[in-house]
Amino acid sequence: MFVKRTKIKWRDLAVLAITVFASFFLIVFANKSEQNSALHVWTLELAGKVIYPFNRLHEMVHIRDENSRLKLQNIQLQLENSRLYEAKQENKRLLALLEIKQALSYEYIAAKVIGFDGMDGVKSIILDVGNNKGVEKNMPIISENGLAGKICRVSENNAIGQVLMDKNFRVAARLQESRYTGLFEGTGKDQALMWGVPQKAQINIGEDILTSGMNSLFPSGLKIGHVVSFKDDANSLFQLLIVEPDVEYSQLEEVLIIKSKESEK
Repeated sequence: MFVKRTKIKWRDLAVLAITVFASFFLIVFANKSEQNSALHVWTLELAGKVIYPFNRLHEMVHIRDENSRLKLQNIQLQLENSRLYEAKQENKRLLALLEIKQALSYEYIAAKVIGFDGMDGVKSIILDVGNNKGVEKNMPIISENGLAGKICRVSENNAIGQVLMDKNFRVAARLQESRYTGLFEGTGKDQALMWGVPQKAQINIGEDILTSGMNSLFPSGLKIGHVVSFKDDANSLFQLLIVEPDVEYSQLEEVLIIKSKESEK
């Protein structure tokens, strides 16, 4: 068994020596006559003046060490708070995904987003699952905010998903309130388009857009986004709606991949 030795600093030895010296003088002159009382007082004051700076120095060093310790502790607490907040946010997202999963009668594959690709209007995500989990090309991808995209390439352990904002993404869509149908189209930018809504249709800004289910790939009722503006063209039979997708491409972290017979086509 080893006994840890405490390192004695030179300033502590100096303070101890001065204290012993002052104490010696106080003891020697404590019982002397009144003629020596002045020397007694002078010795006491001298000892106090000499010891005080050393004590102040010692206190300052102690305060500095304590500040360093508190700073380190503060960093550790901030890190722990950050981890707890991230866990809370992840739990919130997973609960939202669970609600969507319970609302729709499909089988799902859970996946995490491990990478992004956003060059020249091509918007895609890299997922941590592949053929090993049953992922296949054209399977729809959903997030807690609704439809996120579809699987476009698959390897043994990973998959690439084409997201809503990709300039080549298309899906049959329906306006939730007015019930008009059309084609949703990504642009490679933050806002997308919806074609095919009749010119006479009264469309409200903010109206939600859902998948219509009018093709064999995407099930109906998945949230896509909402109308932010529209363009009228007197020479056209149809309106052009400007759509803001509800899924934020750069914020995708956890997704569900829908397993369905249609995905095999």
